[in-house]
Amino acid sequence: MKTESAAFKARSMTETGQSFLATKVSFGMNLKQPDQLENRTAGDVLNGIRDGEWRGLVERVRTLPLNEQDTAKAELPLVTWSGTFSYRDSRSLIAHSGLVGIDLDDLDSDCTRRVMHTALDDPHCAAAFRSARGAGVRLVVRVPPASAPQHGFVFDAAASHVRCHYKVEPDLHRDVCRASFVSYDGQILINALAVPLPVLLPEMRRWNNTASNRCVKSSSPLEWWVWLARDGLPHESKQDGTAFTHLVLIDLGKRLALRIERECIWRAADNFVELAAHEWFQESRRRGLRLRGTLAEYADELRISVHGAKKKSWFRDAADLWTRWKREPEFPTGDPKAAIVFAVRRHCQETKSRKFFLSCRDAGNIVGINHVRAAQVLNQLCAEKILRRFQGPRPARHAAEFELLSLT
Repeated sequence: MKTESAAFKARSMTETGQSFLATKVSFGMNLKQPDQLENRTAGDVLNGIRDGEWRGLVERVRTLPLNEQDTAKAELPLVTWSGTFSYRDSRSLIAHSGLVGIDLDDLDSDCTRRVMHTALDDPHCAAAFRSARGAGVRLVVRVPPASAPQHGFVFDAAASHVRCHYKVEPDLHRDVCRASFVSYDGQILINALAVPLPVLLPEMRRWNNTASNRCVKSSSPLEWWVWLARDGLPHESKQDGTAFTHLVLIDLGKRLALRIERECIWRAADNFVELAAHEWFQESRRRGLRLRGTLAEYADELRISVHGAKKKSWFRDAADLWTRWKREPEFPTGDPKAAIVFAVRRHCQETKSRKFFLSCRDAGNIVGINHVRAAQVLNQLCAEKILRRFQGPRPARHAAEFELLSLT
């Protein structure tokens, strides 16, 4: 049976899958020459950091005064942990490595030891070592390989994981081509069989194969956790000018929990909570709202609210509000319009009101179609005078108010 050490720990192949050490990354000798890159394996680079391949250069940086370290550090070789590139920019990604480099800067000795100890027990941390200046730690986190447009998503998931488990705010430079300088650390931690974070990648458009090789911008709506977070911002302030946040986060947690339940994605619930908390916090600051707490504190509060909502007696009925009609013996199958009308009529009979709120996504869940197709069906029902939509100030992605024009 293998034993753990400070420098290396491994788990059985059946538990963790293939090692990341043979994964290729780009390596360069000069930050100012983005076209001068070669491919090395992640294992080669990590072994070089452990064995002192660049020890002399790194120790010179560490002995210089603080105001001279940045200049000296810029002369070190560099590695792009997230993939291989023909040129060091986001449009020139050849292959994503399934790795993300996370910088934790300006740590004292006690915090550094705590971070390294946490990394030892983190199944998603591929490596952890002292940075070139010696005043921080660089974590290499394993994630699902992604396209260049998707990289921000896996980076945010990795940063949220670090924020949650290490209790340290990471550097948020999220470019896929982000370069990290090499270092020296004889006590580097390497988990050869680290497992990827359970990140659900959104569908995004691929690179446009034209001469300009520019990314095609998607015209799709904001991701659901983004608009839920932005719709749940604080709107009242205390006498000292800071925002009331507790009840707001409880309400946002309920809405997140219902969405996670309807999408059947509780496996990755904490990742979505972290992403929503980050967007909520950043959007609050962009709008000039004064917040008393930190992002980590609000993320913890939101996580408690989400998991608490799932335990409430009303939760199952609320999550199943529209899809329960699919279990009726008379439910029509094979016809989206008939199925939605059936559910709407049963709902109106139960509530004794012809007015109701329904989102395109909930309509799609009734029938088993995507929300775009469901929106088209709802438009057809309105055109045929079966439903009437009320125009209001709420965005189209939210539930719209409808009226059923006939119960028969």
